[in-house]
Amino acid sequence: SKMKRICILTALVLTFVLVLTSTATTIAQPIETTSNYQSNYTPQQLLSGYLNYAPRRTAGTDEMHFARQFIGETLSDIGFPTDDYFKLLPTHTYHTFDDFGFEFEDQSGRLVYGYNKYAFLIVNPLYPTILVSAHMDSIGQGATDNASGVVASLMIADVLFRNQDQLTCNVIFAYFDAEELGCYGSEYYAYQLNSTPDSIQIDAVINLDSVAGGDNLYVYCEDVATQMQDYLLNSCPQFQAKPIGADLHYGISYWTYGYYQQALASDHTEFRVYGIPTAIIYSGNYDWRAMGYVQSLDKNHCVMNTTMDTLEHFNSLPNGYNQINTVANAVAGALLSNQFVGICQNVAKFELVDLELTYGVLAPSVVAQAIILVVGLISIAYYQKLKKEAILNPSEVANKSIFDEVDYHDIFQI
Repeated sequence: SKMKRICILTALVLTFVLVLTSTATTIAQPIETTSNYQSNYTPQQLLSGYLNYAPRRTAGTDEMHFARQFIGETLSDIGFPTDDYFKLLPTHTYHTFDDFGFEFEDQSGRLVYGYNKYAFLIVNPLYPTILVSAHMDSIGQGATDNASGVVASLMIADVLFRNQDQLTCNVIFAYFDAEELGCYGSEYYAYQLNSTPDSIQIDAVINLDSVAGGDNLYVYCEDVATQMQDYLLNSCPQFQAKPIGADLHYGISYWTYGYYQQALASDHTEFRVYGIPTAIIYSGNYDWRAMGYVQSLDKNHCVMNTTMDTLEHFNSLPNGYNQINTVANAVAGALLSNQFVGICQNVAKFELVDLELTYGVLAPSVVAQAIILVVGLISIAYYQKLKKEAILNPSEVANKSIFDEVDYHDIFQI
């Protein structure tokens, strides 16, 4: 019967949809669990060592030398040889180095220099390359922002170095200077990579900024859901997706940046503007004031970008060190999987928001239409005003809405 055929067709369609859904879910599921990959370093050991060695890390000052030195010594202890000159392309399987430096304005308007630190783990020049980034500079001691990200990155470097025979990608660890003043270090490196013809191609960026100290751990990859985000969320139960549409109440000036990233305005954005897939992992809480962002619902723990962001405060947090461990294990596990890199490449091909279309075509079109609409409304109002002034006296015109037509009551009153 006709009804029977409809039922059979409906069942077939539902079965097809379920198959597609299960296939997509399978693609996003990680093969390995992150618990297999533990660093030889504890977050307590690295965080206290970093903050005692470099207690203040103001961009553009000599204090940053101690941050780079601690990171370099830790990488050397892991096994990375050191190299004291800058290269875009590595000539060794792995090494670390500082760059030549970049110039920027500090808060007082003086021209100063910043210096990034890099470590290359190149297992095969033909493999894709993932960049893991964290910024070194801070406001005050900066235990959560961003010593926590630096520590997580060093733990990841330790795990990957010892398990490099399992890697199906190359990894660059970048420790950026001058993020707090405007992402100058990452801007410099992203430009170098993009403008140098023979530079190494970056397939994805994982940025670690303030990964501990907030209430929750968030992953953000794009203003739409992507396989890259799904993979990271599925690999770690502690990760949450940053709510789509929830922002940090940034002003309109961020549109001139080239990419309105509705998450932390951090170093990953400099690579995203060049069309590279990015993920930022950070801690905080969106469960307040219409999904706006705070570090914690406990005001005593909202210390980011203040002088209260200290090691002493970090030691009082109930979950700070666990959060660093969680992030380090999850990222190391993703990079050691044989799925994650392919997923990043698929994101680059099929899932990135087209920034040129968005900001070069759609945004100007919306602005132009808004201007036309406003001019049209003003023109209508002015025309209505002229019509009424031809019939009524000025005082009567002032008492009437522009949308009220003059009727016989108005004329009779005159």
